Amino acid sequence: MRNKLLLVLPLFMTNIAIAGNWSTILDVEVYGDGNGNNQSPYSVTNGYNNTLTDIDPGGETRSSESSMVTGSGNYFGTGEWNSAFGNNNTVRGSIWTNGANIFGNSNSTNTAHSNTIGNNNTVTGTGNITIGNNSTVSGTNSISLGSNNSASNGGIAIGSNSTASRTDEVNFGDRQLTGILAGQADTDGVNVSQMNSKALEVLDDAKQYTDDTFEDAKSVANSYTDQKIYELLNDSTIDFSKDNAYTTGRINQLNKKLEKIQKEVNAGISSAIASASVPQKLGKQVSFGMGVGTYKNEMAYALGVKWGITKRVALGSSIAFNTQKDTSLSLSLAYGF
Repeated sequence: MRNKLLLVLPLFMTNIAIAGNWSTILDVEVYGDGNGNNQSPYSVTNGYNNTLTDIDPGGETRSSESSMVTGSGNYFGTGEWNSAFGNNNTVRGSIWTNGANIFGNSNSTNTAHSNTIGNNNTVTGTGNITIGNNSTVSGTNSISLGSNNSASNGGIAIGSNSTASRTDEVNFGDRQLTGILAGQADTDGVNVSQMNSKALEVLDDAKQYTDDTFEDAKSVANSYTDQKIYELLNDSTIDFSKDNAYTTGRINQLNKKLEKIQKEVNAGISSAIASASVPQKLGKQVSFGMGVGTYKNEMAYALGVKWGITKRVALGSSIAFNTQKDTSLSLSLAYGF
């Protein structure tokens, strides 16, 4: 049986209860059985055992006005312009909770300007969208697409069993995002192919830089060694006319000096290796690093910093300390095209 409660007269409105439906206000339409309307005019109810009510005890607000309900067991106690299509849905909130729409069953919402499609969803806040089942959505402008999701703080949960809880987060629930074009702008995403290509380019640059630095360090070390030996030979006067004991002593003295020089040379090479091995954190404007080098029982460690002054210009500096208590300092400048 279909029951309709609406009578328009030229000068005034009247209210008539028909076949199990009831209303305490004029200007309502009721189809079905067991439906109730408490002070919520301009509303339409179609189904069974639905209730629309003004949340103000005196019925003085515009609560639940201009609402539409189709189904059974639905309850409205909220603001204006809300709708529900399904069964056992609940819309609660203040008189400012307006424009909530539900399509499905057993959903609960107290959020304004929201849309819910599915079953057993709980929606709170403002301006949220829910499509799926058994999801919880809260905050402002949060979106859930899928079942068993949780979205809040303006986050977007895409796919079943996804959780987006951080502000403006997009969560795919451990899914792959495929078919992505290579990014161009600074804010674009990158695909795996683009990332691998850039990583190989950076690796090649790093290898070339290491090779060049090592060759420079080797050249400096050899020059330093030659100079030290030349100075030693010029400073050492060997008198072969003296006795064997004196000669042996001088030779031992020379050997000790050579050993000391060799240690200093080895330590110098260690310092060069340590400075060359200081890593750089790519993609950062300022990068601090530490390197360690060893060469023939001598060791050194270096501290370095890289500054990205602009997108094309970078400065670098490092200081190294070795086991012969020597200190070295290096400065570098890079310009990219």
